[in-house]
Amino acid sequence: MIPVVPRAAAETTGPEDRSMFRHSRIAAASLLAALAAAPATARPGGSSAESPTATATVQASLDAQYEALERQAARLAAAYEKAIAARVAELAAADPTIAYLVDKNLLSAEALTRGLPTDPLARVPWLRTTLARVDERAKKMAARFGDVTLRQNERAAIRALVAIARAQERYRESDTDGNGVFDYAESLDALALEGFEADDKPGYVRRHGYRFRLLHGDVLSWSAEALPLEPGKTGRRFFFIDERGQVRENTGGPAGASSPLAPEQAEEKPASKHRERN
Repeated sequence: MIPVVPRAAAETTGPEDRSMFRHSRIAAASLLAALAAAPATARPGGSSAESPTATATVQASLDAQYEALERQAARLAAAYEKAIAARVAELAAADPTIAYLVDKNLLSAEALTRGLPTDPLARVPWLRTTLARVDERAKKMAARFGDVTLRQNERAAIRALVAIARAQERYRESDTDGNGVFDYAESLDALALEGFEADDKPGYVRRHGYRFRLLHGDVLSWSAEALPLEPGKTGRRFFFIDERGQVRENTGGPAGASSPLAPEQAEEKPASKHRERN
């Protein structure tokens, strides 16, 4: 039997959906009219010899109408799925975070349409609702993922600075430059650190959303900084470290020797043999 869609459901859908639901109601009305016009013996419980023929005629008409509705629903569903994929592509092109989520199949059209109803007539309103919520869902997921990535970048920057401090200690103790003086390296290149990439700014290298630079290095001291590539996006905090091996942070701009210690510092092993200066 053709399902009759409640008026309230039709009012929450688009023009094409309402057209389909209107046809559904028309088909249902046709069923009632056909049954009313059929002889009493053609209705359920009838016993005339004409009953099988009349019933078959009504059923064939209903089947044809229902199949037409299913075909129309399938076309609409395909159009909505295409629209969802197109919108996801637009959002991904405009936001690298969303592009990453799409690439990992966390926010792809396929991921968004998981749980799609098997009933052809139920797919259309389901897909239309999904399309209407694509932007909102993408924004929320990007924000959550962005916060996680940002924190991961900050922690990675702290670990990188601690690694630089340890490399400086090794450089000094082994007289790596062979000049007979136990001094610190004057550039990050001299430390031959792994995992860093070249940066477009002279003297800097980059890693995990941060750029790093050795500010100075001599016989007695050295210092380095870590700056987010895009403040607020790849990291909120700026970091600083020196021969004391303690990472300091600041949120309003570059950190320095007098900036507060980063809370994560306690999780790292001491990076220097130097004692804290008063």
